[in-house]
Amino acid sequence: DAVLYGNTIDVLTCVETLMRLGVSGRRIHVVHPPEDNTTSCFHNESVEHAVKQALEKEEVHIHHDCLLTQINDGQHSDPVTSVSFTADAQTLRLECA
Repeated sequence: DAVLYGNTIDVLTCVETLMRLGVSGRRIHVVHPPEDNTTSCFHNESVEHAVKQALEKEEVHIHHDCLLTQINDGQHSDPVTSVSFTADAQTLRLECA
């Protein structure tokens, strides 16, 4: 699976690129960090809604308010095989390749 961390246009561009390369949306996880500013990178609610619907249609997994806590369970980080986040006092661990 592919894990993308952030809430920027760059993350969404990566999602689009991965899908154009044949990666199924079901294998893509977009992880949003906790944000002080909840404004979308598009600054337009209509565009934000359309993007959200497109990601849902492609079955991209979206995780909100997650803080990156570990890479590879604290072991050697090359190559990256897993990432862990804290969200709402719970741990979210995602495998990646």
